[in-house]
Amino acid sequence: MTPWLAHLLIAAVAIVYNELVGYLLHRFLHSGTIAWLTRKHLVHHLEFYGPTMKMRTPSYRDREVAEGIAGVGWEWIAPSLVLVLAEFAVLLALGVPPIDQLIFFAVGLTWSVVMFYAAHEAMHVTRPTRFLAGPLRPWFLHARRLHAIHHLARGEDGRFLGNFGISFHGFDRLLGTYVDRVSSRRR
Repeated sequence: MTPWLAHLLIAAVAIVYNELVGYLLHRFLHSGTIAWLTRKHLVHHLEFYGPTMKMRTPSYRDREVAEGIAGVGWEWIAPSLVLVLAEFAVLLALGVPPIDQLIFFAVGLTWSVVMFYAAHEAMHVTRPTRFLAGPLRPWFLHARRLHAIHHLARGEDGRFLGNFGISFHGFDRLLGTYVDRVSSRRR
């Protein structure tokens, strides 16, 4: 395998890995396993973008009000830091060359910033300037609709049912948490 092909493969693995970790972390934040993480995340769901509130506002409320950094709450930052340190330790233990580690982390960080941060923020803004132009428009409108369903679809116990993927929902489909619509009695 040529070095460029190997680097491209590492970049692809980083993207898929970050999507899986983002999905699992989001599910974890809804699980109640660590109560303070779930409570912090539910502020986004119930105080800023609750079931009876508008999903899209002129500006992103989390950025204006929430604790954290630039609208990213500590419930995302703290576990992410732990995961990055664990990933680094595993890659080091496996003897992954430094250049490959750099590619893995650079692509993963870039993917996370664009898809989990910027795209998610744009999903809650009335007129996002990003993602609505050109070839990204159909994907973004579909992802935004599924994200709105994530905020609205709740089970009998009050827990959110699905669509834990932030920008892509492949793992929701694969792991049985994909929700295509909200039933009228659950709105």
